[in-house]
Amino acid sequence: MNPYVCIVVSDILLQDLLVKRYEAAPVEGGEGIFAGKISSEEETPLVIVSISSPEKRDEVLRQVFDNYQIQKVVLTSLVSTPHLDGDLKVGDVIIPNTYIDANWENPMFLEYAIGDNYDLQKFGLILSGVCQFGEATDDATDVVDAMTYPVLQYLQEKDMISNTVSIQIVWSHENSPEEVEHILHIIDLML
Repeated sequence: MNPYVCIVVSDILLQDLLVKRYEAAPVEGGEGIFAGKISSEEETPLVIVSISSPEKRDEVLRQVFDNYQIQKVVLTSLVSTPHLDGDLKVGDVIIPNTYIDANWENPMFLEYAIGDNYDLQKFGLILSGVCQFGEATDDATDVVDAMTYPVLQYLQEKDMISNTVSIQIVWSHENSPEEVEHILHIIDLML
C-alpha cells in the first residue's frame, strides 16, 4: 500500500473545496475524515482531515495515524487578518517557519524544501514568518492561528515535523472563483 499524504483543515468551506477537488469520500466511522487520490502518474492516496473543534483534534489525528501510513502532512489554515507588513491580498499564502505558543515560549521550527524553480511572487507565496497560537500578544507575530501549534505538537510526537508543510491562506468569504482556484493551485503545489 502506498503511503498517504494528509491535508489537515480547520475550515468547513476549505474542507468542502478540497473534498470536491480530490473527489474524496467520507471514511466510514471517521467523522471529518475523507479519502481520495492526488491525480498524478502514481495516484498518491490522500486523506483530508477536518478538525472542526479543539476538543476533537487529538481524537481525529490519532484515528488517522492509527489507520493510515502518512508520508507527508499539509496543514492549511485560513486567516482573514494577517499581521505581516506588505501588500498582502486575498489568495496570498504565508508559509511560516516559526511557531510559538500563546506565551511566546516553546518555539517549533519547520524547514521547507521548496524548489528554486518556483516564482514565489507569481504564486503569492511568502516564505518565513512567525505564527502564534491563540491571540496576538506582540507586533512581532505575523500570523495568529488557533489550530496549527497544537497539531504541530502532535506531529512532533509522531516524528512527522520534517515531513510537514504549514500554510496560512489570506482568505475572505467573498473570494472570487479565480482567487479560490489560485489557493487550490498553491495547495496542489505543496502536495
